[in-house]
Amino acid sequence: MEISIRAGIAIFGWYACVFCAGMWLLLDKMFYSDVMNSEVNLETALLCALGAALISCSLYYIRKLYKDLFQAKPSEVAPSGKVALATVMYFVSRPFFAALFAILVVISTATLIHATTVHGTKLSAGFIFLTVLVSAYGAAVTGRVINQLESIGLEKLRKFGGF
Repeated sequence: MEISIRAGIAIFGWYACVFCAGMWLLLDKMFYSDVMNSEVNLETALLCALGAALISCSLYYIRKLYKDLFQAKPSEVAPSGKVALATVMYFVSRPFFAALFAILVVISTATLIHATTVHGTKLSAGFIFLTVLVSAYGAAVTGRVINQLESIGLEKLRKFGGF
């Protein structure tokens, strides 16, 4: 992966903004709204999970960008415009995948809970903590999770429908 130093600094700036947005979401909803003493709802869980996913994603990809970009040995051939654009888009798009993964975690966890319990079961603060934990972990390895879901999903479809 090769992009210019200016593009690398811009991506670092992007991730700093993503980190701050995640911190604001998580702190505002989890710590300032007193989650432990209030009624838990899906909106609070979703915003906390989004915040955790953005924080985790930004930390993971800042580390990856640092290792890939600034510790790489410079090559003698300048990267093509397509390679540089693809690299920038890879890093810029990762927080969006992390946010979508967090939404998927909250929805699937709530669905699992409500599908296996008596109608009207209220969510506890543990639901928020679970979705925050899974979202943060999943956001850091979003690419791997997407690949796994894709391969598992294709395998299940092949078995189910004969594709």
